[in-house]
Amino acid sequence: MTNRDHDREAEQFYQRYQAPIVTGVNEAGGFASLKVDETVKDGDVLPGGLRVIDLPGKSPGEIGLYFDPALDFEVLLLCDGHSILKDAHQKLEQFLATQV
Repeated sequence: MTNRDHDREAEQFYQRYQAPIVTGVNEAGGFASLKVDETVKDGDVLPGGLRVIDLPGKSPGEIGLYFDPALDFEVLLLCDGHSILKDAHQKLEQFLATQV
């Protein structure tokens, strides 16, 4: 989970799919009723190639998960905000170019 506000259905998802609960190392203590199985930190790479980046702000241990932009993808699903359902790779590259 990217932050403590995203634990709504985590326990049910865990029970149904036996998926481990993973969150940022600085966020792990913020879940009152949820057992965290594993913590990750900035720079870690999760199975499937997802990279972890620290994004403190909304909560102290918030993280982001992303695929290396060199990968080709068309869809980008976001937890907060609007998902991009077409030409996501191109749109992400355009956005990142404005942030430098």
